[in-house]
Amino acid sequence: MLLDQKRHIPNSEDVALWMANTLCSLADAVIATNAQGQVIFMNGAAEELTRVPLERAINMLASEILHVEENTAAGSERVYPLRDAFLDERTIRSQQPCTFFPKNRKTTVSVDFTASPLQNESGECVGAVIVVRPAPRANSTPRILLSTSSEKYSRAN
Repeated sequence: MLLDQKRHIPNSEDVALWMANTLCSLADAVIATNAQGQVIFMNGAAEELTRVPLERAINMLASEILHVEENTAAGSERVYPLRDAFLDERTIRSQQPCTFFPKNRKTTVSVDFTASPLQNESGECVGAVIVVRPAPRANSTPRILLSTSSEKYSRAN
């Protein structure tokens, strides 16, 4: 039997569409910016978290819609994870739950984040991306499902 040695190499439009669909399907909020800090992409979870629709967020400075504060011994301090990831050209993770202040919402949300620089083929930093997720509750323990695969399957049908 002969194996086809040719590989299908997707074109950049296919890859871009696949990536956009993947990012849109994530439950965590994803926001990407260009080198000027302007929003170039947000998924639905980010729209819900920030309460800013994508159409309005495009070209806004990320700092206008992403207000995050870390709790420190001296009090709370505003942090700029996208800017810091871009300028430092390294991934930045929250070390503890942070407080997020959504627009048009009277309550705050406890979140964790990871922000990373976006680099082009030449290694030049061209923007940044942040993934924001709700922080785990202080006394929560993960639930463990103790059942066999057949039990799961029979319950699902």
